[in-house]
Amino acid sequence: MNFDETTCYICAKCTSGCPTAVYDPTFKPHVIVARSKVDHENLIEEENLWSCVLCKRCERRCPQNVSPLLIVTELKNESYKHCKEHVPKGFEVLIKLVKDTGLASREETIITADFDEFEREDLGLPPIPNINTKVITEALTELGFFDKICEESGSTSTEE
Repeated sequence: MNFDETTCYICAKCTSGCPTAVYDPTFKPHVIVARSKVDHENLIEEENLWSCVLCKRCERRCPQNVSPLLIVTELKNESYKHCKEHVPKGFEVLIKLVKDTGLASREETIITADFDEFEREDLGLPPIPNINTKVITEALTELGFFDKICEESGSTSTEE
């Protein structure tokens, strides 16, 4: 896959196979790719970037081997770095959870349709392994996730 949006000829195959585009008609990967060439600053402020479900269908469908997924991910990273107001609050929670536990979700009790509750061990699942969160924190720090702290209002904070 390639990150070079200049090879895209806007055939819309990525959009026609996108599950997000089915439910959100404003989410059009081919338009995002095309706009990324000329409208980067405005794109990072768009809320629907965060609707991408990371399924990679856009990559598989592209005859030019362009990756709308990589472009959307880069735009989301830029949006986060600039503390844009459309970054979902849950993203900050996710980053903190990964930093603290090394996991993208907390261990939960499983509840069946009959409201029976089971723990991992009850189902014969192995315990969740201990994760070296120091390495994860170092990696996230190196990627710049802790360079800025976005205010509750979502406004851009100042760099030190």
